[in-house]
Amino acid sequence: MFDQAYEFRYTSKETGVPNVFDRHILTFACRFGQQYIVEVEQYDDQFYAIKFFLKSHRLSANRYSLTTQFFDAGRVIATCLQIMKYFYERNPQASFGFVASPLLHENKALTKRFRVYRRIMENVFPPYIFHHYTYEQQSVYLLLNRKIETGGTLLKILEMCQRYYQIYF
Repeated sequence: MFDQAYEFRYTSKETGVPNVFDRHILTFACRFGQQYIVEVEQYDDQFYAIKFFLKSHRLSANRYSLTTQFFDAGRVIATCLQIMKYFYERNPQASFGFVASPLLHENKALTKRFRVYRRIMENVFPPYIFHHYTYEQQSVYLLLNRKIETGGTLLKILEMCQRYYQIYF
C-alpha cells in the first residue's frame, strides 16, 4: 500500500526562522491533478521536521488538519516516505519528526493520523538505524538516528519542539 509514491520535485530552500531552521519546499501532483506541498524544516543536529498539505489549503490556518476526500492517503504518505529517504540519502545522520495533526473534530492526543503513521514508521524505519520515540499526548513521532549521540540530541530536539511548536512533554 505504501510502496507506490508519486514523483516529487524539489522546488526551493528558504530561511524559515533566521538562525533556527531552513525550509525545503517540495511538491508533487496526485492522480487527481491536485498539487501537494511538502515542507521540510531542517534544524540543527541534523533534525528534519516533515509537514505536508494540499496546495489549495495553503492559506488555511487548518491546512494540516483538513482532509481531501480523494482516498489517496497511501500514495501521499508513500511520497512523504520517499522524501524522507531523499534527505536521508543526502545526510546519513539525519533524524526526523512530525506532529500528526488532528482532524478538525479530534483533540491532539493519539490522533487517527498518529495511529496510522506510527504503524508505518515502525515498519519502514528499522530500529537498528533509528530510535523511535512517541509522545501520544501530542501525537508527536521522532525518529532519532542511532549514528548520533542520543541523550543530548533528544533533549535538544524536545526543547526545540517546545519552543517552536508549543509541544510539551
